[in-house]
Amino acid sequence: MLAAFEARKIGEIHSATGLNSVYEVEYKKKRFALFHSLVGEPICVAQYEELMAMGKEYANDH
Repeated sequence: MLAAFEARKIGEIHSATGLNSVYEVEYKKKRFALFHSLVGEPICVAQYEELMAMGKEYANDH
């Protein structure tokens, strides 16, 4: 996905295994966030919650 679109890094998700970058891409005049999710329900829920918080912060800044 990063190679197919002009992705812009907009943040990072923190976990015990390290950092996962979050990117923004635009497609058909809509903005989307992309990241590589880790495997397992607990970490997916934690990442989802962090993304939701990041979205609110990002939307207020831009």
